[in-house]
Amino acid sequence: MPKAFSRLAKSQGKSVFVDQSIHNGWTLGRHAESEQTLQKIRERKWDIVVLQEQSTIPAKSRIERELLMYPPLRKLAGEIRRQGALPILYQTWGRRDHFLPMNARIRAGYREAAKDAGGIAVVPVGDAWEKAILAGKGSDLFMKDGSHPTVAGNSLTARTFLGFVYP
Repeated sequence: MPKAFSRLAKSQGKSVFVDQSIHNGWTLGRHAESEQTLQKIRERKWDIVVLQEQSTIPAKSRIERELLMYPPLRKLAGEIRRQGALPILYQTWGRRDHFLPMNARIRAGYREAAKDAGGIAVVPVGDAWEKAILAGKGSDLFMKDGSHPTVAGNSLTARTFLGFVYP
């Protein structure tokens, strides 16, 4: 998605620099303890740093989120703010086979975590996916695994980010 966002932004005359610290399956907790991630936050003068939790954690119970998500999010958001950047949360989406109930839990999870971490903005990507699905336009968003995005899913996600960053 970062590449799709960068291409879209540049096609609209926006000057952006995008980088990432990603590791398959990592949680915010793992990132909060990773010197590699912390160094990435510290190495540049970022305007925005996007944080995304591992896909199922925001959909867990409030108690589980309070244990697994809130402390590392507060730590990472604090580090990002100390560097002069704005932390934002990337609200992901529910899995295809139980999309609506999972998406509702993810939305609530990200909103509650954002509030707990001092009022972090949330990019409502899952909401954009829900709108497309409810309009009958969501069949091509998911890869065969029912979780990860296709090119069309990445495009919708990039457009949602662009509209959020450049309203």
